[in-house]
Amino acid sequence: MISNYQEFLLEKEFSDLLQSLLFLTESEGRQTSPNTIEWDLTRPVKDAPPVTMEWDLTETEEEGFIEKAIRKIESFLQKIPKEKIKYYFDKFIETIASLPDEIRRKMLMAAAVTFLGTSALQSLEAPDTPQMQSQTISKDPKKSTRFERVKEEFKRIARKSTFNIAQELVSFAEALYSDDTKDTGNWVKDKRGRKVFVGTKYGISAPVLQDYLNRVPTASDMKNLKYSTALEIFKRDYWDAQNLHLIADQNVANILYDACVNQGVEGTEEILRKALKKLGVKITGSQNPFSKKKLREANALDPLKLFKTIKELRKERYREAKTFSVHGDGWFSRLDNIKYKQES
Repeated sequence: MISNYQEFLLEKEFSDLLQSLLFLTESEGRQTSPNTIEWDLTRPVKDAPPVTMEWDLTETEEEGFIEKAIRKIESFLQKIPKEKIKYYFDKFIETIASLPDEIRRKMLMAAAVTFLGTSALQSLEAPDTPQMQSQTISKDPKKSTRFERVKEEFKRIARKSTFNIAQELVSFAEALYSDDTKDTGNWVKDKRGRKVFVGTKYGISAPVLQDYLNRVPTASDMKNLKYSTALEIFKRDYWDAQNLHLIADQNVANILYDACVNQGVEGTEEILRKALKKLGVKITGSQNPFSKKKLREANALDPLKLFKTIKELRKERYREAKTFSVHGDGWFSRLDNIKYKQES
């Protein structure tokens, strides 16, 4: 009896929580921007201006609506047994399926951390019992389809990108040893400011090897560079340092990682900053686009649009390079080989 009553209270608490999310999208409300919803709080009175309230859903340094909602869900999940998490996960997914795209994606990003913090992804994907399924998924075919679509979206967001996959593309594009004297990345300066030709191997430029060795490298150092050492540098300085594992879509991670290697980290920061701005993310020139917060916002965007925008901005940056007339065709060929592949 007590157990049933406790379940009743939990059910009511979660329903109230979900209802508070839907309050933003009641019929009186209208979306005034990708991140803002406005609704009229009173019935219209003749000759009287409408009374409105506006919720700004844009994430700030302070806790916003998304964070507050997810914090409540996190608190709720701590009260329930693990075997019930999937049940409430499905109810959450079905509820937010009807929210505007931008808001839903932000909810899913935060929810991925919350639900996966209490349960493995496999358990959230496991089929429900017929009894629980009837409780969580609507019998309306349209709603059920929407539920499955949003659940797939969650699975995509919950994934993290893999270094080895991104590195395969880089290793395919980079030659063993390059002795191109016209490539500025093949040169360093010694302590007296004199230019020293070193070359490039596996995509590791001369300045990068200089930083790794903490001394002026020689052409012999570069020629004898082991691939295992190159991988260590790539992962530490390009993949881990830019938090690329936090990018949900592997394609986006691939094209950004390749940019870091081929166009430099600072150049890639500028490319990503411009891409985020173009797609509606607020970011200043001093903010790091590879911060965890900004990558969360990047993950909330349409990944294909983000990928294409980054690709075009990479081309623009190539065109601005001093040696574009010499290396431009090769750079463009390299970039064209990075294609967007739908993830299974």
